[in-house]
Parts: sequence; structure tokens; C-alpha cells
Amino acid sequence: MLRLRKKKYTSRTTRRRAPDNISDVIYRKVVKSIVVASCAIAILWMGALIYVSDIVGRTANLAGDIAINLSAKSGFVIDDVLVEGRKNTDPEMLLTLLNVEKGDPIFEFSPEHAQRFIQRVSWVEDVKITRVLPDKIHIQLQERQAAALWRRDGNKVSVVDKQGVVLTSKNWEQFEELPIVVGKNAIDHLDQLLTLLEAEPEIAGKLETARPIGNRRWDLQMSNNIKVKMPATDTALAFGTLSHAQEEDQILDSHQISFIDLRVPDKMIVKAKPGMAAQLQQRNRKKK
Repeated sequence: MLRLRKKKYTSRTTRRRAPDNISDVIYRKVVKSIVVASCAIAILWMGALIYVSDIVGRTANLAGDIAINLSAKSGFVIDDVLVEGRKNTDPEMLLTLLNVEKGDPIFEFSPEHAQRFIQRVSWVEDVKITRVLPDKIHIQLQERQAAALWRRDGNKVSVVDKQGVVLTSKNWEQFEELPIVVGKNAIDHLDQLLTLLEAEPEIAGKLETARPIGNRRWDLQMSNNIKVKMPATDTALAFGTLSHAQEEDQILDSHQISFIDLRVPDKMIVKAKPGMAAQLQQRNRKKK
């Protein structure tokens, strides 16, 4: 048992704490410093040991594996995959990217990991994957919409959406009803062209191919081998003029017209095949 020494006082005028022996003070400071340093070194060594051996990580992984195995024995295993919104995405590709088999523990499956892979599929615009306990995986797809066929480099054809994203180059024949754009830079302004065609369905129905000219305007190849030269500006107005001429005179149904030029504002220049020039000139005068 340690006895505490009583505190000594001197007179008011001479009251002063008796100084400790200097060697004792130095000794205590040195011992204290050694103890602190030793504790710090011990903590550092323990931290390094845990980091190198990954004790915490392995312990957590072991606990996770035990929990997954117990859940699987309780029936939480994958039995079915439900897909919503799929039309053109290859189902076999989806299963490959999911990388799961029937009977796999459902809690071992990572929806976030699978989403990152499936999001890269060309047809997929957005995807959401969830677990449906106890035994199902639900995939909700939002697919891109096929909007046109893109032909370039000879006869290479791809299906593209309105933004020009290439969706597939396989089995494109099943999309033959779509507009065909031709040329290396044909998808640069595809959105604008398709919007105009949607507003004029009768024109769209007679379009065979559209080719950009100088990345400024379009030449349209229509049925009956009629070429229509569209302007670089006021394209919507030009489409309206062509649509009106088709409604009034069925101009695009003629087999005698070579091309229609709409590049001059407020005018429609029609070039006829040999033998039809006089009749078309008379029609142009009436329109003026």
C-alpha cells in the first residue's frame, strides 16, 4: 500500500515548492517517453500485421460465406430470371452476362455488377436488375428504338437509332421498312432528317435512300427513281412544299420526272425525262 505524503507549506513570504532532484525529473521523463514510444510502435506493428495478413477482411469474408451458405440451404437460391421490355436484345447474351446458373445462392449474385455489363449491350439504353426473394432475378430493360438503316463502305448495312447509335449489323433485313441513309457521315444529322420525315409520312413512305451532301443538306432518292435535292436551310418548309405537290399532283408517283430541286427558296424546279419537258413547264407556270 502506497502512502501519500502530506503537502508541506512554508511561511507566506517564503512559501515555495521544494525542487525535485534533477536526475529524478530527467529519469521520469525518459521513462515516460520510452513507454509512449513503445506503445506507438506496438500499435503500428499490430496494424501492419492486420493489414498484411488481412485478418479483418478474411474474417468478414468468412462470415459472409457462412451467411450465404445458410441462406442457400434455406431456399434462397436462383430458380428463374424474369426479363421485362426485351424485344431485340439477344436473350442468350443476357444470360451469359448475368453469369448465373439455376441453384446459385441468390445473395451471391450482384445486381450492380450485372447491370454494368448489360448496360454495354448496343440495344440497351437503360437496365435495372433486382433480386426478387426468395428465388428470382428481375431484369427491366429499356431498349433503343431502331430508326434507320445506315449503308456505307460499299454494301455494309447497320441498324441505327435516331441518335445514330449502331444497334446491330446482323439480320438487318427484318428492318427493311426503315429509311435508308447512305454515306460515312449520314448519321451526323440523322435526328433532324427523321423528325422531318415523321412530320411528312407520305414523303417518308416513298423514300428509298437519303444521302448527305457536304454535311450541309440531303439528296433524297424517291420511288420511281426520282431524286429530290433538299436545301441546306429551311428544310421543313421544303418538305412541306414537296408534300403539298404530292397531295395536289401526285408528283412523286410520276414515271416521267428525273429530279426535283428545292434548293431555291419558294421555288420548285422539276426536270423531266425526254418528251415531258413541255408539260412540266406548263405546270410550273401555273404554280407561280
